[in-house]
Amino acid sequence: MADWFQIRADLRATLMAIGSLPTQFAPENRKFDPVNGDPFVEEAMIPVQERPAATGTIEQQGIYQVTLVYPVQSGTKVPEDIIDDILAAFPPASSHGATVRVDRSERGRAFFDGPYYRLPVSIRWRAYSTY
Repeated sequence: MADWFQIRADLRATLMAIGSLPTQFAPENRKFDPVNGDPFVEEAMIPVQERPAATGTIEQQGIYQVTLVYPVQSGTKVPEDIIDDILAAFPPASSHGATVRVDRSERGRAFFDGPYYRLPVSIRWRAYSTY
């Protein structure tokens, strides 16, 4: 089976190369306290499906969820421009690392969460491995 740690690392490498991202980064399942209420980026891996693709091959599909988190009342222009940069970095049929291929990327519905305004982007990927 594909190595989830490596898939995340390959996708994260592409994400972190985007120069317009906020400097604060909240990796999944790590304690994170934003500094001074500044904007930050969150990531999460969401499994979707795993199935045999051919004899000796497994296909895994998932979503790399990237969320821009901005203080309420800070406007939408800057994070929406960053979302455009994220979508440009993960176009359909793009490869990331040795095994990860993006099917599509799409922005989600923004929502309020306490003092923050959250703007999610879903990057739908697939990876193949042998067994």
